[in-house]
Amino acid sequence: MGKLSQAKIDANKRWDVKNLETLGLKLRKGTKERWAKYAEANGTSITKLIQAAMEEKAEREGYRIIDNTGGEETT
Repeated sequence: MGKLSQAKIDANKRWDVKNLETLGLKLRKGTKERWAKYAEANGTSITKLIQAAMEEKAEREGYRIIDNTGGEETT
């Protein structure tokens, strides 16, 4: 893939600000690297791994998220 133009970079940043949120997570040193290796070995990312774990736990506890695009949540 070629180098992105500055206009594309700026457009991506604007989209991110409008559509995404950031969730911080503090871990002991070395933990991130171990999870990154696990995620890569399983064809995913740490972010997707954490999202899946959160959704699975919520569902086990009877909380169901309809969607992640602003839809209503149900319990």
